[in-house]
Amino acid sequence: MRTLILSAAATVLLSMPALAQEKTNTTTPAKVTPTMQAPSDDMTAQKRSLSGELKNTLGMADGLLANANKLLAGASVADTERITKVIEGAKNVQSEVTAQLDLVGQATDKNYKEVFAKATDVNGSSMKMLEQLKGELMPADK
Repeated sequence: MRTLILSAAATVLLSMPALAQEKTNTTTPAKVTPTMQAPSDDMTAQKRSLSGELKNTLGMADGLLANANKLLAGASVADTERITKVIEGAKNVQSEVTAQLDLVGQATDKNYKEVFAKATDVNGSSMKMLEQLKGELMPADK
């Protein structure tokens, strides 16, 4: 009996701080006011998206360059010139895309539309060039 009373008293004492906290922690939800998206927010979202696309293209160029370098190590004399041209082309694509990535990162509210348009064009032409180089790296007759 004594144990039962002590257990009940301990349970009541331990639950009182939790009850006290529940009653005192009444908060009202914060009111959310809709805000209009500023031009810089739009620019930031576009910048992230375009940077991601450019980085994807840069990664493709890196992969093509790595494959070409592996093939060059075991290439015959006849294939060396073709693979070397692919390597040079991939390096040019890397250079152009890296330059556009830098420009996109430095774009301001005043010039971002022009910078983004140019970067989009360069990215598109770079993707086409990489596809062409990939075809040259692995010719159809092999």
